[in-house]
Amino acid sequence: DADEVAAAAAEGTALPPPEMDAVAADPDSAEAAAETLETYYAMLADKNYAAAYQLWGHGGEESGMTAEAFANSFAKYATYFGEIGKPGEVDAGMSQRWVEIPVTITGTLKDGSTFSMAGPVIMHHVAREMDGVSEADKNWHIRDISGVKPKP
Repeated sequence: DADEVAAAAAEGTALPPPEMDAVAADPDSAEAAAETLETYYAMLADKNYAAAYQLWGHGGEESGMTAEAFANSFAKYATYFGEIGKPGEVDAGMSQRWVEIPVTITGTLKDGSTFSMAGPVIMHHVAREMDGVSEADKNWHIRDISGVKPKP
């Protein structure tokens, strides 16, 4: 969970992406999706970009970047923090699960200026009862952050 990630960050160690069955009583719940997103932003704050990348769908591919490009996209930030809002209701259909979670991202650029962004993050997973789907696809992962925009 996010507390474990924070403790690992304080010790200078990195944690692998969580197994969702371990972090929530109901791994299909909106709360489980929010825990995954909290873990993602804790990893980014700790500059553990390789692990954060893995929390995107298809092992990071749904970010639209390679792991290296993903890590490089954070090069301009000195600090980067995400605050998770209350998740919406889980939307289910055609063996898919979706939930929208509002986030506010704040931090400092390496030039010393501050920034703030806000908007929805779309989390997704394939229904657990589906055959022929990887276990990773059955866990909550980030699908889309395009709604997160700079705040004036």
